[in-house]
Amino acid sequence: MLHRRKAGWLLAAAAMALTACVTTFGTPFDATRTRGFVPGQTTKAQVLAALGTPRSTEITTVKKDFSGTELAQPVIVERTSYYWKDRNAAGDGLEKEPSRSAFVAVAGDTLLLYVADSTFAGESTNFPEGSVNRLKNGVTTQAEVQQLFGTPAGRSIYPYTKKPGNERWIYVVSWWADAKSHVKRLTIEFDAAKVVTDFDYSLKVE
Repeated sequence: MLHRRKAGWLLAAAAMALTACVTTFGTPFDATRTRGFVPGQTTKAQVLAALGTPRSTEITTVKKDFSGTELAQPVIVERTSYYWKDRNAAGDGLEKEPSRSAFVAVAGDTLLLYVADSTFAGESTNFPEGSVNRLKNGVTTQAEVQQLFGTPAGRSIYPYTKKPGNERWIYVVSWWADAKSHVKRLTIEFDAAKVVTDFDYSLKVE
């Protein structure tokens, strides 16, 4: 019995030591490379060249746009995701172990949507939520949004917008703190004239 207990303690200690030695999780990639992506122009090959092999890939059929309207022709989309965490890296202060993630949607060979959020120092996608009340539908321009919030974490085109010809910008940062998941997100839709037509801000803690 004593030998079994000792063996159990040794296994537990070994597991704890192994966990303590693990300082990273996922596959490293450069989230800042997404800033050069242009939905409708960037190709699948260019996405792979910039981000590398995705952590996961899924094929799905998009049947509705973001307004909930049925598409005349459903779109077959390849969705890929990326993730990297490094507990020894410098972060932006939101979480102890900074992380970055990316999500990409491609139809055929054309990029429709991308979003990459990060809590690493120097590339954090955190944004000033206090400026949301300065947004006005039909008034605020895309250039003014850029001045208020900086470069978006993501962009998308139809059907990941409410209307064809529109573009959607995504500002988002997610982090883990106090044993809870936090996601701060701002989505802004622009018409063809690059004027805000719709926006939504949320902070989810769970």
